[in-house]
Amino acid sequence: MSAIANISKIPNRPCQPFRRLFSSSSREETVGVWVFHRHGDRTPSRPLVSEEFVDEEADFWRSKIPPVDRTHYQILSERFPASIHESYDAKFLDADCGREPYGFLSYKGMTQMYQKGREMAQRFNPDSSSSSKNQITDAFEVKAYSTNYLRTVKSCQCFLDGLLSPSSRIDLGANDDNYETLYENIDPNDYQDHSGITIQVRNRKNDTLNAFDKSPTLMKSLVKDVVSTDHFIDRDTKAATVAARLCNFLPGLMNCTSYGGPSGINWIHASDHFVCRHSHELPLSKFSNLECDASEQTLQAMSHFVTSHLAWRFRTWYQSPALLAAIAGPPLANVKDQMNTIVNNKGKRDK
Repeated sequence: MSAIANISKIPNRPCQPFRRLFSSSSREETVGVWVFHRHGDRTPSRPLVSEEFVDEEADFWRSKIPPVDRTHYQILSERFPASIHESYDAKFLDADCGREPYGFLSYKGMTQMYQKGREMAQRFNPDSSSSSKNQITDAFEVKAYSTNYLRTVKSCQCFLDGLLSPSSRIDLGANDDNYETLYENIDPNDYQDHSGITIQVRNRKNDTLNAFDKSPTLMKSLVKDVVSTDHFIDRDTKAATVAARLCNFLPGLMNCTSYGGPSGINWIHASDHFVCRHSHELPLSKFSNLECDASEQTLQAMSHFVTSHLAWRFRTWYQSPALLAAIAGPPLANVKDQMNTIVNNKGKRDK
């Protein structure tokens, strides 16, 4: 989970009627909006190519992300600072583990999040007819939360950038060929003023956004319960042949810790190879001794199976009531509490 933005109505401020959401003829009032969003496009989690090609592949992915000196993060933090709880020892769980440039938010991902923010602004801006103003913060109290990953905090910053920027600012589609230009040439002067919104990265023990970070031992046990079932073992066993063949092309898969199952590989990392390369139009067999048309065709043919098998594994996980409750229960309870607070406060004001 990347982040949650809580947009709550400020008393006595105008906002769009509810009909914009549900085509209702009534003039009901929007008093709160909760947005959950995953991070934007990122680089693969780790290198899977042969050791001799790791540096060459890393250079390619390095060209798709902001400088590792975190200049972009620091510029965005002038306007959208992050308050990171001391339980993380001032370290991001991704960017400070020594795997740069793997697992980093790309320029494309930054623009995707900016565009999502713009879409939200157009939907809820009280004065959507204005081309130069963004009055979201005039009508709503905006709160933002993120997990402790540089890619998720920066995704939240870019979302807020799109949500709160003047409508006259350039809009770029997430699939635009020039998507890098929005943030690649970022101007520090555009971010000198504090937005008044601080992104909260809460205590690791109490955070509701990522159960695997909060309770790794519990989550490992719950996943183990799922992958040890006969149904899971039977289907995952049938994927072992593809997994073994995939390791011939991506030897790094043999060194990755899996989430269990007889297939023996980490399907998240395997899927990363296809998803990230497709996103950046990089041939699937590039940076390999096996790079050729035949290998490319073979990997293309395996692509659908890899992503589909990963999707099946996740679906099977989340059919477990205990596992689903551990993941979805805390954030939904958090939202319910906030909803009750808003409704109760509104009821008191209306009396």
